[in-house]
Amino acid sequence: MEKENSNLLQKAIINKNLFDFALGNGEYYLTDREYGTHWTLGIWLYHIIPCLEKNEGINEINDMFEQLINTTTPKSIATNDSLLMHTYTYVSLLQSGRIKNKVIKDATIIEAIEKLSTYFEFLKTADSHKYEEDIYIFNLLKNRFHEIKPQ
Repeated sequence: MEKENSNLLQKAIINKNLFDFALGNGEYYLTDREYGTHWTLGIWLYHIIPCLEKNEGINEINDMFEQLINTTTPKSIATNDSLLMHTYTYVSLLQSGRIKNKVIKDATIIEAIEKLSTYFEFLKTADSHKYEEDIYIFNLLKNRFHEIKPQ
């Protein structure tokens, strides 16, 4: 009997569902017990990093970021939330040494930050409560990226 693949990134690669994986849709949803939302950090710790440690999934992770960047608009809250959380988590794990080598190009992170800047301009007037909840994470992302980005 063949063992079912429990790594969600590998499953998303096989099923060509990187976008759903990024958003935490369907079988790719991992519950954050503290907040009851999709747990992006858990996705990185338990599904993405194990693949990266075996030099697997690097191209697909870059594709996932490109898909998020290319499909987001200022009004697409779910896509922007995923882009924010994946970018923030990646940069934080890289800064802390949990991810040993850069696997996403700096230019991609810069492009993500630019897209998110447009989103936060929209959000500031459209949903000030959500803006106040998320702007702190966005500012941390920018500061942490600045610290790890070569000058």
